[in-house]
Amino acid sequence: MLFRNSELKKHSMYVDVSSPGYIFVNAAVLSSRSVGPLASAYAVIKYLGEEGYLKLARKVLSARKKIYDGLRELNFESVAPIESSVLSLTNEDADLLGFVSAMREKGWHFHLQKGLKEFHIPPNIHLTLSPIHDDVAEEFIKDASMAVKEKASINLESLNEMVQKGEFAEILKDLEEGKIDSSIVPILLENLPEEVATEIVEEIVIGWYT
Repeated sequence: MLFRNSELKKHSMYVDVSSPGYIFVNAAVLSSRSVGPLASAYAVIKYLGEEGYLKLARKVLSARKKIYDGLRELNFESVAPIESSVLSLTNEDADLLGFVSAMREKGWHFHLQKGLKEFHIPPNIHLTLSPIHDDVAEEFIKDASMAVKEKASINLESLNEMVQKGEFAEILKDLEEGKIDSSIVPILLENLPEEVATEIVEEIVIGWYT
């Protein structure tokens, strides 16, 4: 579907900034999925067979163990029992914003998630592991051991002042131009009214397509 302008495109998106995990965004109406990717996934599973699927599952578990054990050496801890290929980790001794930014500079991209005080969940990083990560786990931990020492270059106090003044257009401009690392977005939106936070996320996502 094509849209005449970006304002119309906003109405085809699903955004949930209140999600207990990362900010949930889907460019499709009601976060729906087309049948194409589902058919492709089914075809791949049929091609792999049971043994092929188990081989990949073992690599995921191996990657999870390597990365989790390595990050625990850097004082990271899971915020919940680990039951899948997803890790949500926090570190009281580290500047998580600085860590995520430093890892991005090294080519590793993952989510920084806001904390949820009502559920006693601190800010944390979100990693979704796949078989390929088993081959790069050692490199990831090596880079993490350096990045964990980094402090955020972003002035949160200054950004919060801009938020309080309603200077959202300026914040969006700085995000689009790369003056503000987009990893700050979950933390930044935490202090905004939901409707304002949703609009900012929509503007950011639309910017990716224009």
